[in-house]
Amino acid sequence: MGDDVLGLIVLLLILITITAIRFFPASTIYEHERGLLYKHGKFQRVLEPGKYRFMRNAYEISQLDVRPSSLSLSGQEMFSADLISVKLNLVANLQIEQPDRWTHSHASAQTVVYNELQVALRGVIAGYTLDQLLADRSMIAPQILALVQPKANALGASIQTIQIKDFSLPAELKRAALQQAKVQRETAAALEQARGEQAVLRSLANAARMLERNPALMNLRVLQALDSNKSNTIVLHVHQSNNDQTIDSEFTQPEV
Repeated sequence: MGDDVLGLIVLLLILITITAIRFFPASTIYEHERGLLYKHGKFQRVLEPGKYRFMRNAYEISQLDVRPSSLSLSGQEMFSADLISVKLNLVANLQIEQPDRWTHSHASAQTVVYNELQVALRGVIAGYTLDQLLADRSMIAPQILALVQPKANALGASIQTIQIKDFSLPAELKRAALQQAKVQRETAAALEQARGEQAVLRSLANAARMLERNPALMNLRVLQALDSNKSNTIVLHVHQSNNDQTIDSEFTQPEV
């Protein structure tokens, strides 16, 4: 009699387990996910990571990946304030913070953020001239972030960072920039050469004035020439003012 009761209890437990498994299936929410619980189609609450069991046909769980994602705007062509076409790439890092709002506020919240980034980028670029953009591109991203962040928050997300990449100009502007850089280099080289020649001329002029004021310096210069001359023959041209005669003399240094 006792064995029959024990067997009946075991059978009952098995039937309860099978029923629970069938009518209360397990759902696992992983660490990088959040679950949206619905009862008869109506949202109930957000489920944190873990294992859950709810009655089949009454409850439904929708799983949403909340890991950070990147939105990339590639090859965006636009005009600066001085109507010059520029092209650049933008990358925004997006973090979902309110899964229910992100899911329920729009059919594709990510598309909304993408479009807002595109509009903000064009608006910011249109406010600066090309020279300003080339001088400091770091000012672009903070302004775009300030414009788009409130709209992303309204959708249940936040933009962590925005990066501007591959800022480029049309081919004709690149050629013009290279030509300008070449002209600047050549101009700088010519100026440097002119400065050097001017310095040499200034030095010669100073030396001439010194010799004019101090004729004895010429004798020192002659001695230096004699000392540094590699040949053995020195030719001197002497002008005698008392009888207006010119004497050319030549002498040979003794070989050592």
